Amino acid sequence: MPKEISGDLKLYAESFEHAREPFPPDSLVSRDGVARVIETMPAFDVVPGGMKFEPESVYDNRFVLKTLGR
Repeated sequence: MPKEISGDLKLYAESFEHAREPFPPDSLVSRDGVARVIETMPAFDVVPGGMKFEPESVYDNRFVLKTLGR
């Protein structure tokens, strides 16, 4: 990582480690996690008001499952 981007390399590395905490070690996306993101989208005007969709319609774990041999 170029110093111009990372600045303090130690601080960057520590920040990166903390940012990884919410991600599962197996990289699988959870339905609940996607549902929470969908719930917050209207607050940021990301989707038209009143638009409804199910979490399963926006993610697919098949590639990750195949990669993991499951």
